[in-house]
Amino acid sequence: MKRLLQFFTLLALALVGGAQTALAEETTEWLTVKSWNLKTLSWTKETGFGTNTITINKVACTYCTGALEGLALQGGTGTSWTVNSSGLTQGNGGRNIAILDLKAGDVVNISTATTLSSIVNGTGETYTGDCSFTVTLDGAFGFNTTRGAYISKIEVIREKKAGVCEKPGYNLSAAGTSRKFTLSCMTGDAVIYYSETELAVGDDGWKVYTSEVTTEAENIYAYAKTADATSEVISFKTGAGAAIKLNAPVISRDSYSGGNYIVSFSSTQTDLSVVPSSVAYSYSIDGGEFQTGANAKVAEGSTITVVATSDGYDNSEKVAWTSKSRPTDLTQIWKQDYTNLTSVTGDGAYGVVLSSDAAFSCNDKDFYNITGYNGGNGNIDVVVNDNVGLNTSENFYLRCNGNNSGILQNKKTGYLGIKNLLPGQTIIITVSNVPLRADYGVTLEEGMSTSSEYYFTATGTTASIVVPNGTYNYVKTIEVKGKTETITLPADYTYSTFCSTKALDFTDNSDVEAYIAQVENDGVTVTLTKVEQVPAGEGVILKKTGDNTTAAVKVLASAEALSNNALVGVTEANTVSLETLAAAGNAYVLVSDEKFSKVSEGASGYISAGKAYLEYIPVAGASVNSLRISFGEPTAVADVEAKQETGDNAIYNVQGIRVSKPTAPGMYIMNGKAFIVK
Repeated sequence: MKRLLQFFTLLALALVGGAQTALAEETTEWLTVKSWNLKTLSWTKETGFGTNTITINKVACTYCTGALEGLALQGGTGTSWTVNSSGLTQGNGGRNIAILDLKAGDVVNISTATTLSSIVNGTGETYTGDCSFTVTLDGAFGFNTTRGAYISKIEVIREKKAGVCEKPGYNLSAAGTSRKFTLSCMTGDAVIYYSETELAVGDDGWKVYTSEVTTEAENIYAYAKTADATSEVISFKTGAGAAIKLNAPVISRDSYSGGNYIVSFSSTQTDLSVVPSSVAYSYSIDGGEFQTGANAKVAEGSTITVVATSDGYDNSEKVAWTSKSRPTDLTQIWKQDYTNLTSVTGDGAYGVVLSSDAAFSCNDKDFYNITGYNGGNGNIDVVVNDNVGLNTSENFYLRCNGNNSGILQNKKTGYLGIKNLLPGQTIIITVSNVPLRADYGVTLEEGMSTSSEYYFTATGTTASIVVPNGTYNYVKTIEVKGKTETITLPADYTYSTFCSTKALDFTDNSDVEAYIAQVENDGVTVTLTKVEQVPAGEGVILKKTGDNTTAAVKVLASAEALSNNALVGVTEANTVSLETLAAAGNAYVLVSDEKFSKVSEGASGYISAGKAYLEYIPVAGASVNSLRISFGEPTAVADVEAKQETGDNAIYNVQGIRVSKPTAPGMYIMNGKAFIVK
């Protein structure tokens, strides 16, 4: 706590005093006294100075020796420090990092993960890339980071001087079940002693350290001695006796192109402070020979197996990942692009107004329509999409400003809601570095997803997807796709019977409409009623509404049963014979755009798979050979009846297809009368 209280005082002194780039003479000998590799690091929030100070203290350091101490991060409202494979970064910018307990003359070396990162020192100078500063005062040294800058490593070196006796420092590395260690001291004329057992200074058994030592001892003891003084004895655990095993590698799915996934590998060692300086990777695809590399190309449907290795360490466990083939038989249901939206006033959308819509209420989360607003002036300018909503528990933004465009979760974890889905539909969401997760109503298709493109399969009609907080983490587009069935439509007439083995959705289809048939009380009229969703195996009448001879119809996982439908669907070939239907005396087939005719005695053959017939039992004693079609609209009925009276001697087969003349044995219909060709 005392160090934390000194943080801002010493930091201010360091910043006011400024820092100079270290210019080390070639004859000067420097030794590393502190080092932090920040590429893979975790820390805990502790109570510090005020309520917003985050300290890194007594946390095992993945990449450096011993416990990680002496580093502090300045907090504040909205502060967001994060660590990834590039290093430590600050999401808000303008926050300080302080290194505690330094001495004047120490040199601080700062490494950045990318040349685009900037470091700002206390004098206001800006540095791009790696840079060094000389500490001018004992105590803390601070520097400022710009927003989004990555710090990959911080190192403190000190000039080796004579006449000062300090305790030795150490560094560990692995060697199978053994360990290797080195010792160093800031005192130029000091002699360093070490022992593999605990001894008092002066006891027999101490060895003079000269160079790297390989040991199987679990503890090492050491001290430094000059002509004038003797340092305290230090001790450290080696972890010897057990081989250090690398963590199982992580397979990152980077991108997808032309049927191939590009993946990369990473592995660390976190059980002990002894970590490898480098890791090599070997991988095999579909059980083939292993080859080396940190990334690979994986074809759709292939399995890649990866193992991590490093000198002195046991190999990691093998990790396998199987890619999936991305579906190609999908049709876009809808797509929304959140990167190029414009407002009514032309001023752009800068945020999100959340207005209540009960249709987005799902379980314990309430989702709402996204409505953009113009610069916070209260005028609603952009309605994004009725199918997508956000929960109001956290802050979302809709930004349209160049590269920083899309739906942004600004504070904490939020939830993206999508409604009007059908089970089995595919949801594709493109992002910029957002690790999306499935909440409910969807499953994440890991084998199809990459770091910038996530595939989900809908399991319900409403879905919830987790959107974590992160700077520049944008949801850019949302697309919903579904499977379709291509239906062949007649070229020369309007109506035909149809039956599918799949449930279909005819809603808003511009090429075709579906109708069920109901026999009216007059006993001679069949009323056709339009339906949107049709279950598998259900017979329907199709009405061609355009000039196209094919129609792509959306496939559903299921559809509700239709009631009072007199049409019987046929799904398998050679299963419904005309002879059987004729014997029953209650089957009628569509013979023209206007009527059904009864299957008469002597008919032979089968109703084709994918077609339907009408099942109707006439009133007792009545003989009904044909049934007139009605759409329930007076003008349509009049047109049909007028056309019926003329009679055009057209010939139709039992499938309702008009033919110029009979070409094969079977039953045919002309002017509403059936005749048999043998």
